Amino acid sequence: MSELQRFRLPFVVQLAITISVISVGMTAASMYVFYSSSQAIIMQQMRDRLKGIGQTGAYLLTDRDRDYLKYLKQVGEQETTPDTLQKIRDLSMGDSAQGFSAEVSQRYMRSQPFQQVVQALRKINQASRKRIEPLNDAIPQTPNDLQADPYLSLSYIYTSIPKAPQPHVYRCLASSLPDPNPPWMGNPYGTLYYPPVPTEFARALQGETVTSQDFYTDDWGTWLSAFVPLKDRDGSVIAILGVDLDISGPANQLKQLRIICISI
Repeated sequence: MSELQRFRLPFVVQLAITISVISVGMTAASMYVFYSSSQAIIMQQMRDRLKGIGQTGAYLLTDRDRDYLKYLKQVGEQETTPDTLQKIRDLSMGDSAQGFSAEVSQRYMRSQPFQQVVQALRKINQASRKRIEPLNDAIPQTPNDLQADPYLSLSYIYTSIPKAPQPHVYRCLASSLPDPNPPWMGNPYGTLYYPPVPTEFARALQGETVTSQDFYTDDWGTWLSAFVPLKDRDGSVIAILGVDLDISGPANQLKQLRIICISI
């Protein structure tokens, strides 16, 4: 009797192994389908909620706020220098750069128009949270803004730059978190930004509310975003309101689901 015949497994054992392998494969395939379907549903729910927050937030910006944005947009164009244009040329997708000197940026950040718009943005952030805070007309930038009872992590307003050497680079007019607070790098007035989602920015500037299809990464972190056009009374788009969800928040549901599927 050969060695192969001596160690040949009985038919019943072979059948059991085959059935087990098939069962494991079917379970794995089922878990993959389950995870993929659940991921798509959760992502769509997050996109829809972000879009709703952004559209509601846009209406919190009053006529006066929009006039302030026009002012910040105008002075930004006036402060643009050859150095600013060179920084625009040097930017790659996902990168940012300070468009003005610290002195110029701080001067406008101390102004009433900037401070008023920042407060409006912080109210949008506060309104998205589970815990209702006391009414406050001067909401501070606190160290834990990105982690505090999230739904919304960040809101900001960007505008296009006329005659920019790169059309997909935008200028920050205001942010709910303008000041640096390590590890947060800050997002001050005048910041130049080449978004990793340029198509979505462009569509928002054309008057459409859009969301990123998935999380994307830039200099500040990894986000899911909605972009809402801010229009004047005549229908002209002044700028883009962006609202961001940090990946460390509700996206953990997806991580937990993936771990469960792998464990099974």
